[in-house]
Amino acid sequence: MFYNVQGHLSWYIAAAVRADYPLPVEAGLFYFEVYIVNQGLEGLIGIGLSEPNVNLNGQPGWNERSYGYHGDDGLKFISDGNRGYDYGPLYTTDDTIGCCVNFFNNTCFYTKNGIHLGVAFDDISGGELYPTFGMRNPKAYIELIEVNFGQNPFVFDIDQYAKRIFQDAEKKKEWAKLSELYI
Repeated sequence: MFYNVQGHLSWYIAAAVRADYPLPVEAGLFYFEVYIVNQGLEGLIGIGLSEPNVNLNGQPGWNERSYGYHGDDGLKFISDGNRGYDYGPLYTTDDTIGCCVNFFNNTCFYTKNGIHLGVAFDDISGGELYPTFGMRNPKAYIELIEVNFGQNPFVFDIDQYAKRIFQDAEKKKEWAKLSELYI
């Protein structure tokens, strides 16, 4: 995905894209990674989740029923573009940011270059959620990202993490709860 501000009347206009398919809740966990090929001038890139009806004229987390972690300030946003919360480090060109949703406990965490950054959102619930990516560029510089949904090896060891989560879910009989809730 790339974003080039040329042709926009206002530099502050953000644009987002949403994946074609929602996260598969029945999987229990869903993880994807974003490689920042070029952050553009200021690194105004957001990575997150949104429901299918969320307006895409803004960064993830700026609109109702969306969540996002932003590279330029390290803040997380939950359905409100006017209020961000401290979360993680800034990210830039050559960084890989991962996003994982755990449907057993309705949480979401991010990774940076394979390092778990801790829980960002602890109440991911409700409607269908889609991976969503936003960019906003104040000058005519191109921002470019590559999204990995598993077609290439991940930087973060999601297999090890998933093994632990799935074993815990089995002990607590959460697989049955998950299928009752979502299937």
